[in-house]
Amino acid sequence: MVASDQNPGHRISLQGAWEPPETAARTWSRPFGRPVDLPAGERIDLVIVAPRPILESATLNGRSVQWRSQSADAAGMVLGRSEVTAELAARNELRLHADCGAESAAATGSRRGPLPETLARVWLEIHASTPGNDPGSVDHP
Repeated sequence: MVASDQNPGHRISLQGAWEPPETAARTWSRPFGRPVDLPAGERIDLVIVAPRPILESATLNGRSVQWRSQSADAAGMVLGRSEVTAELAARNELRLHADCGAESAAATGSRRGPLPETLARVWLEIHASTPGNDPGSVDHP
């Protein structure tokens, strides 16, 4: 699997509570709230590990996610990382389009359920502000 940052900060899993796709739509959606009491200078990264077509289909609050960095592994999974601090509202919606969504949705058996890890793994990372991790930086190793 693709590795993440060496110092991931605090992680918040977004793997649960996904609305599976309708048969024709094939889009998974996940509502979530902005982390509260975020100290000044901290940043929030959206991290998704998925096949490239799913990663490139990601939208946050109706806008395409702009990936700051991407890295792939031999199995074809791609880790995408995007700073989303300024894009997050009190309530947010993340959407992923997956061609195999209808089959996976049938397996959940309920309106909301976990996103199958075969489609994607999704989380937020909160990073403290440090001299090498300034929110104004364009890219962080």
